[in-house]
Amino acid sequence: MYEWTDSIITVSENNTAILDHLNKGKCTVTTIPNGIDEEYYAGSQADSPHNNTLIFCGILDYPPNYNGISWFVTTIYPMLKKDVPNIRLLIVGKNPVQKIKELAKDPSITVTGTVPDIRPFYEMSNIAIVPLREGEGTRLKVVEGMAMKKPVIATTVGAEGVLPTSGVILADTPEEFARETIALLHDDKKAVQLGESNFAFVMEHYRWSILLEKLNSIISAT
Repeated sequence: MYEWTDSIITVSENNTAILDHLNKGKCTVTTIPNGIDEEYYAGSQADSPHNNTLIFCGILDYPPNYNGISWFVTTIYPMLKKDVPNIRLLIVGKNPVQKIKELAKDPSITVTGTVPDIRPFYEMSNIAIVPLREGEGTRLKVVEGMAMKKPVIATTVGAEGVLPTSGVILADTPEEFARETIALLHDDKKAVQLGESNFAFVMEHYRWSILLEKLNSIISAT
């Protein structure tokens, strides 16, 4: 494959490193991450009503997604409920498997299924969570949460493919994840500041217009 290819494009630095090693200099390998439509998110607000609401978005028959949010609800959510009794969790995305539907037996958890527009659900939320423990590529849900001016708390796996200079808060153990979430729920000012800086970061690095320029330069050079 490498002998027939001038350039390979991946969506994460991890994938680029792997392919770079395998192709041994036969062609160039470049990372262009998944991006967002800046106009779609332009009207997002950082100062959502403080209602102690978390949001997780994703295709819910995809194992990394349903395993990740199941782990969160089982191991982390009980700790959050002890400290924040009125906490709510929105699980938003199409094709929820049965184990995800059953999470809504808890009245504080809503499983929406398919929605026509994700933005209203972000607007009623305070923090976006990405508790993934498996999978590859760029986590578009992280970029999406940042574009919606939300603070994002993620595992290291959940934040894969997102630039390390972003404002994503990393938490890999249940205790870390609970501690970071509780701290943000009790600090509105910091949550809003993180949301605003996340939005600025996405507009600088993940707009389609910027990524298209990078793609065009690669095509022009081949």
